[in-house]
Amino acid sequence: LFLGLSAAGCAAGPSTVDAPAAASAPHLASAPPAVASAPLPPAVDPQRDDAAIAQAGKDYVALLVKHSPETATTLGIHDRDTELDDRSPEATARMIAESEAMLAALEKRFASVSASPEARVDLEILRGSLSVTVRSWKELDPLARSPDLYASPQNALFLMMAREYAPAAERAKNVLARMDKLPEVIAHAKRNLKSPPKVWTQVGIEMAEGAAAFFDEQEKPLSRALPGEEKRVKATVAAAKKAPADYARFLTK
Repeated sequence: LFLGLSAAGCAAGPSTVDAPAAASAPHLASAPPAVASAPLPPAVDPQRDDAAIAQAGKDYVALLVKHSPETATTLGIHDRDTELDDRSPEATARMIAESEAMLAALEKRFASVSASPEARVDLEILRGSLSVTVRSWKELDPLARSPDLYASPQNALFLMMAREYAPAAERAKNVLARMDKLPEVIAHAKRNLKSPPKVWTQVGIEMAEGAAAFFDEQEKPLSRALPGEEKRVKATVAAAKKAPADYARFLTK
């Protein structure tokens, strides 16, 4: 029995003894006082420049309209439908200078751009348009080398007759006002053109010679739009036909 109890005691293992209390953890150094962090810079609005780019586009259209009433008509802006483009060297020099100034201002203002993808595309189109305008007028010198420039007013006249953007009588009066100014355009051509390329001269001749048929086609609708003014219409159309015919003769010399 003793042996059995001893064996049992050995099997049970040593009796449990309470472990001494764990040594206290060393004292931890206190955390340094919090330091206020510098404020983060404000987030950049990814469309910050959209409104400014849109305004630049409006300014560009205003520049076009200022220097080219014929372009304004093409764009659907009809504030100057009684006028034709001033094809004098002085007016052209002013247009080039203002285009250069606008391009320089764009490059400075938008040197760093934060804008939507659509606005960025608009900005690049605007830059490109101004750059091409300046380079083409300075390097190609259309006043001296592009005879078709002086035969192009009829494009604006055609649009005024074809588009019903205003009452027929209003459009007809403006067309007649522009027709009255065609001899002045041809006078500029005679003063400005200097040895244009032969192929460009031929284009100008063809445009001038085709103008007679265009003006003949406009006489009836102009008369219908202005009842009681048939004589005025007939006289204006006849005078308008003489200008391009005179121009074609000038170019063939």
